[in-house]
Amino acid sequence: MAEKSPEKPTVVHADLAAKDLGVPVYYSATLDVSEGNTDTGTNIEERGADVTVSHPVADPAELRRRAHITAQLAIYNRDLWDVERSPEAFDTAVIDVAERVFEAFEIDVGTLPIERPYTYAILVHDVWKIDSMPGLRQYLQDHPSTANRIGLAEVPSTASFYRRRNLLREARLRSVFAAVSECIVHAIWRSGHPLPEEIIDRWELDTTPVVTEFDISPETRDEALRNWARELLADASTALSFNRDSSRVSYSIEQYIGLLAHSTLQQVGLTRAQNTAGWVFGDAVVPGGDGLLKHITALDLDKIESQFATAHSQVFDRFAARGLFDDPIDLAFDTTEIIWWGDEMDATIGKRRPEKDATPKWVFALLVGFNSDVRVNFGAVHVRSKDRHASVLEELLSTATANAEPRYAFCDKEFYDGSVIEALRTGLGKQWVIKAQNYDSIEDFIKKTPSDEPGFIKEIEATSAKPRPNAFAIPKKLHRQQTLINFRTTDQVLDPDGSASTHTVYLTDMDDVETTPEVIKFRYDYRWNVETANRQFKRVLPNTASQNVRARIYCANIATLFINWHSLINRTLSPTYNLPLTVTRNELLTAIRDVAFTETE
Repeated sequence: MAEKSPEKPTVVHADLAAKDLGVPVYYSATLDVSEGNTDTGTNIEERGADVTVSHPVADPAELRRRAHITAQLAIYNRDLWDVERSPEAFDTAVIDVAERVFEAFEIDVGTLPIERPYTYAILVHDVWKIDSMPGLRQYLQDHPSTANRIGLAEVPSTASFYRRRNLLREARLRSVFAAVSECIVHAIWRSGHPLPEEIIDRWELDTTPVVTEFDISPETRDEALRNWARELLADASTALSFNRDSSRVSYSIEQYIGLLAHSTLQQVGLTRAQNTAGWVFGDAVVPGGDGLLKHITALDLDKIESQFATAHSQVFDRFAARGLFDDPIDLAFDTTEIIWWGDEMDATIGKRRPEKDATPKWVFALLVGFNSDVRVNFGAVHVRSKDRHASVLEELLSTATANAEPRYAFCDKEFYDGSVIEALRTGLGKQWVIKAQNYDSIEDFIKKTPSDEPGFIKEIEATSAKPRPNAFAIPKKLHRQQTLINFRTTDQVLDPDGSASTHTVYLTDMDDVETTPEVIKFRYDYRWNVETANRQFKRVLPNTASQNVRARIYCANIATLFINWHSLINRTLSPTYNLPLTVTRNELLTAIRDVAFTETE
């Protein structure tokens, strides 16, 4: 298991633009973000990773996306300054950083087609967002110290300013000056230098120290999600591969994952996904589904499983590094069925159905971990036959215990076999609960228990497991702290109603000293997380009609990656910008698809 994350993320900053302002060039600052994600309950301010930021950058759009970081760097640095909040002080800072910002745009001030004093005068015009050249002339007349500072002993005529502006336009540099000006404003802002209120208003600088998702622009939010997609796709591409000659590779792993995301997003079969994706991105960057299935089916099944074990481990490492596994988690085990509309075959599990519906199904077992901070899927394993529940559960429990600290595991009454109990004991010891089926011994236990009281019996004969498990009978209307009827004692006077439908019985190796009926009921009720995971699994499963078991297992593992990526993104801070995000499943799939088809080769 990875070490616990620090309480709050930091920005490691290198700011060469600040060098001439007299503030530190290299430093680290702690970031503050919103106190929680209201949908998940996560203390998201503690779920970030350190980011490294350097300035200046020749990209105003990127500066705007970093504005929330700049606001906090400004607060971190503001105690370094002992200057008044005045236009003259601000103008001095503009002149101090201008040349280094020009260098970021690969421009030597000395080679510009206008004289240096006019260069700085045009910058003053742009940073103050003055609306005209007469307005610039008036500003310099009203602030003679600024005029002197830029080398204008006398303020030139308005015509002189127009001529220099036109020279910049002819050299196609006017827009560059506008971009340089925005970068200068942000450089002064993040240095902590006091900003005139007019600058804050005209540039719409949000100086809010605490960041929430609602404080950022849609463009910044989209780019933050794309950053997630870039990082997660890069992780997956190091784990997943096909048996291909590297000299003849036409499409990257990222592009194939993009195709799988598109199939899920559009609910279109893999073999037809290229047709619809090609309309948006062009056929040249979208691989064909037939080619993908050919690559998948050429892999050994063991290789598919080992590759995805690595890919899932990378995601679990991210969960752990960001503190999502710091606290114990509960586990819920279940299976989900994917209908196969073709002929019956060995890879599917047929079930007794009406005569007109003999459709077998693909069955996958899921083990979901959850607490107030996280929901994570520890795998989706193909159940090849009904007698494999126990071995599949052992495999999934091994993954869970290797990455997190399980507290309890819960199974529904479908998994009642003694071998399943043995698997739970091997993985977790006593800390497991299974809802019991109403066999004779269970019904007798319920009938002996008063309808409004919980009951406990040790070593009930209800399964083939040895030693026998204990059982708690819990009223279906558990509404208060009730007296536990303990069938190990003989001095209790009972008044049972003889009904076998008043209680739900849970099997466990814990006894009435180690736990209570209320805890069993409360914890088991949260097993609904696995039902939610089942629905999510089906919704993010790439669409394929293939009857090849390798293709089905590959798609199931891709769906597991999508589920865990979605959970990670919604419960931690984003990379690069350290932003809290709440994204839908379709937004994530769209970001994966777009990055895969527009940014990878």
